[in-house]
Amino acid sequence: MGMAAMGAAAKPASRGLHHVPRMANFPQLISRLRGFGSRPAYKNRYRCWSYADLVFDVMSMSSSLSLGRGKFVRLEVDQPYYFCVAFLAAVCMGYVAVLGKGELGGDALKRDDSSNSDFGVGLCRLDTSAVLRMISGRHYALNAFEDFPETKADDPCAIAFSSGTTSVAKGVVLSQRNLLSDVWGGMSHYSFASEDRYLAVLPRTHLFGLVADMLAPLIAGGTMCFSDSPISFFDDLGLFQPTSLSLPPAIVSSMVGLVSSGASSARATGGALRRILCAGATVGDELISAMEGCTGVRVRPAYGLTECSPCVSLTQDWRRASDSVGTIIPCCEVRVDDQEILVRGENVMLGYYHAPQETARVLREGWLHTGDLGRVDGEGNLFLTGRKTSFIVFEDGRKLMPEVLEDRICELDGIAEALVVPDVVGKRAGFRVVVTLEPATGANESRFEGAVRSTCRDAGFGSQLADVRISRERLPRTSLGKLVRRAGSW
Repeated sequence: MGMAAMGAAAKPASRGLHHVPRMANFPQLISRLRGFGSRPAYKNRYRCWSYADLVFDVMSMSSSLSLGRGKFVRLEVDQPYYFCVAFLAAVCMGYVAVLGKGELGGDALKRDDSSNSDFGVGLCRLDTSAVLRMISGRHYALNAFEDFPETKADDPCAIAFSSGTTSVAKGVVLSQRNLLSDVWGGMSHYSFASEDRYLAVLPRTHLFGLVADMLAPLIAGGTMCFSDSPISFFDDLGLFQPTSLSLPPAIVSSMVGLVSSGASSARATGGALRRILCAGATVGDELISAMEGCTGVRVRPAYGLTECSPCVSLTQDWRRASDSVGTIIPCCEVRVDDQEILVRGENVMLGYYHAPQETARVLREGWLHTGDLGRVDGEGNLFLTGRKTSFIVFEDGRKLMPEVLEDRICELDGIAEALVVPDVVGKRAGFRVVVTLEPATGANESRFEGAVRSTCRDAGFGSQLADVRISRERLPRTSLGKLVRRAGSW
């Protein structure tokens, strides 16, 4: 179906939006942060950093960076406060912040170190100790915010890497306009307040973590709390008593499980938590209802992808449609073409790093072809139904959407997870199912195999089922909880 055959684009919601100031560039953001003065910006168990501290450190580090416009700064900074300092200093100075320290980031950039690059050449790596050295003098040479180099809103400022759940991860090049418009759009739907306390859980090298656990709380003047250990999450909830969290569904499920096992709601939530912004993987109505029922904490689903900086839709504070991932945020619009979600707007990426063919494949006539399948109802609510790339097409022309069958299999007692992947039956296209059993489940695996086969037959795909594998180990997932479907991962 061509573009002309598509229905009208779904516009962002316009009623009841929160008023949020728009910023054209990151130096304007720094100027806003300066106005929060002594208000706490970051804290851990041992120390609190005010907004004045944050601005001073950003300015100090900016004075210490002298790489030249367009240079890459690869951030390998684990501590959240110093990561924030390094990121803001780098982008304000006109550098390109490379988010992540995996081999892909380094290899992708090394291939181009000696060639002419659209986005500059050369790579500087910064870790926590390097950041500390740069700000230890506690002085800065820049006389004013106006002394930052002049940058354009559409200049590249960051490279993030796609999740790589269905293929090799790609470097996504984003501009200041991309990131700041997405933050503005999300904050228009979901209130980030100055009195809110947040607990940083998400990795900042993922854009959901960068936007929801760093940029949005800072623009609002809130307080970001963080721990030095990921295994002390529930203890940290009690210590910092956050009022708002951004989490993947797996952690929400753990909170529900803690209450179900007899713990108090205060133990599971910290006692002051009011709401959770949930993204990264699908969060179902059953989990949302369970969390709200046992703790009173509202769960608000969101949807996005790295190529959209990342948010496309977000559930508004004042309403939620069942099974929806929210309404379109104001910086973009959505169209659905042959079930595929297409996005156009200020938050859509500049392109993939040094991959013009890949960029041209997904960015056509200004629309990003996401590969996600879904629909938009008459009230502007977005619903996800699957992944275009995960379709399994059989010789009779029928298509199997793995996510739908996986959901049906997971309804069986004793099955915790299910993954449907392509396989071969004889010489014909087929599929196999990998299931993970609940920890307390008995050893009669043949019973589960029979139940899975019966479910596949009931769905009309019994003859295409090649194999059922039973596992006691968790299926591979990304750090945000998405199932990894690419070959060789299961």
